[in-house]
Amino acid sequence: MARSVEWCNAVRCVCRVTSRHDLTTGRDTWIDSRQREVCGDLVSSGAACWHDYSPVNHVTSSSPPTLLIHGTNDATVPYGNSRKLRDALERAGVPVCLVRLPGDGHAFAHIIGGVGHQTAVNLAGPFVTQQY
Repeated sequence: MARSVEWCNAVRCVCRVTSRHDLTTGRDTWIDSRQREVCGDLVSSGAACWHDYSPVNHVTSSSPPTLLIHGTNDATVPYGNSRKLRDALERAGVPVCLVRLPGDGHAFAHIIGGVGHQTAVNLAGPFVTQQY
């Protein structure tokens, strides 16, 4: 764990698109074999690793500025996951921007030329540039 923390401290900014930030949620959208692969047990078991591996539980005032982009109709990773991370970053005083894409689902970023993809591309570049 210490090795990944050292690596994370070198990150200048983060751009996340439809990502899981709280691994204790969404048990209905992960197949059991994937859950076991990640943590060795199901989310429903309440195993500590799900809490320990969740990025939302590692936010500090030294976390990097973060851009979150998430569709409101994401059935794989609920939009609330990004709201929860945004709230944790704000409480820690970290610059954060959550871009809400009304009606978009989980795969919006993979539809080249779609509104969600264009939004992600057009926002991520300037956000990263601004951090340097």
